[in-house]
Amino acid sequence: MPIKILIADDNNIERLILSKVLENEGHEVVQAETGNQAIEFFFKHNPSLVFLDVLMPDLDGYDVAKAIKKDEGQRWVPIIFLTSLTDAHDLAKCIDCGGDDFVSKPINRIIIKAKVDAFSRISNLYETIENQKTEIEFHNEHLIQEQEAAKKIFNNNPIVYWGFP
Repeated sequence: MPIKILIADDNNIERLILSKVLENEGHEVVQAETGNQAIEFFFKHNPSLVFLDVLMPDLDGYDVAKAIKKDEGQRWVPIIFLTSLTDAHDLAKCIDCGGDDFVSKPINRIIIKAKVDAFSRISNLYETIENQKTEIEFHNEHLIQEQEAAKKIFNNNPIVYWGFP
């Protein structure tokens, strides 16, 4: 199922290659060149998935991820970091700041497709759970109202048991 994907990378060639790979899979792509632009486009275009470069000139990917996760609201949007970093601490920082995964540069089309498919499935499950949670809350509230109504009826009209002491 095609989704809208935000790619934030200051490297024009890498951004265009990833964009082409995703568009060939049928996805709609929004491109940002800077961290600030990535935040702006995230809230403007409401993507379902974000590919985020770690190293960008104005705001790095870590700060962008924090800003997105802080204000994403009820909707869960996975962030996959694009990085040429290999240090374990740097890669762990991608996850610690709100990222959900990372992909090493240069990108591999097969890995990108697999990750997009996997995160789409997870997003669909998350949305299903949120919808079920909302439905349960609605039914729970309705049940509480019915119990309150029954309580008022029984408190105002006590039941008399004939023939019992």
